[in-house]
This record gives sequence, C-alpha cells and structure tokens, in this order.
Amino acid sequence: MAAQCLAGAVDESSSFRVQADGQATFLSTELVHRWSATGKKVYRVPSPDSNTAANLPLLSYTVDKAELSYQRLSRKSLQRFVILGITYWFTATDGQVLKTDSCLTQEDDELSRTDARRFADLRFPETSPPLPAASRWRKVVEPIVLVGASAVGTYLLFNLRSRRAGSG
Repeated sequence: MAAQCLAGAVDESSSFRVQADGQATFLSTELVHRWSATGKKVYRVPSPDSNTAANLPLLSYTVDKAELSYQRLSRKSLQRFVILGITYWFTATDGQVLKTDSCLTQEDDELSRTDARRFADLRFPETSPPLPAASRWRKVVEPIVLVGASAVGTYLLFNLRSRRAGSG
C-alpha cells in the first residue's frame, strides 16, 4: 500500500535518498527492498555512503495514519481492515520541491486467525491490534456462568448459615 502511495513520486527517478518520519517507519525497509529490486538505487538518510547520496534528490514521507483492525468472520477466519495515510515531499538537491502529495488508502481481505497472529510484530503497535473473540458463545455463556455461580454461591452461603444458626 505504501509503495502504491509513493509510486508517483519516484517513478521517474532511478536514484534517490529516502527519509521516513512519524509512525510506521518500519515501512521504509520494505520500500527500499522493493525499489532496489526494480533497479533503482535507493539510499536511506542518514546514509553511510553520504558522499554519493548527497547529490541525489530526497524523498521524505510521513505516515499520518496507520490502522489495522480485525472483525470475526467465523471461528477460524477474520476480516482484516487496513488504513494507511502518507504525505510525501520529493525535493531536488538544491531544496526545490519537485513533487508533494498525500494519499489515504484502505484495503480489506480475509485471513486465518493463525496468519493474523503470525503477522503481528509487538515492536510496532500498528501491526498487532487485539483479535476478536474466537466464539460468540463466550459473550453469552461467560456472563450466564458468572451470574449462575454467584447465585449458587449466595444461596449456599445463606442456606448453610441459617442451618448453622438454627442448630446452635
């Protein structure tokens, strides 16, 4: 999704620097790999090869919104909803802004509960929202069991107490 948002900025450039700000900066690693696979030379800021990279345009982007949520479809499958908002600036080496834009993309798909747990990365809260309960019966059965156990406990407490008081 991030690559789609930033594609318009870097389509015409074969070499550039990239700098990520805001939340979900972990996206930059995947973006650099993806762009490098297409033959682009991409340098992260700050770059260890700063002499070469200093003469290249700079793509700066900020992740404005990164949300992931799940909705239960069945016992083992979930509907995943993803929202990603990015604002970017593509500037020449002299600081002139060549392109600037923002995008907000939304996607949803279906995946298994196991895959949802596997994709979660606790280092990044955007990737690990709470999963919905596996069973709708829990919403019904747990309160009934709690109320029933409380009622039985109360009955036994007063019943045994009144028997003791009556025998003594």
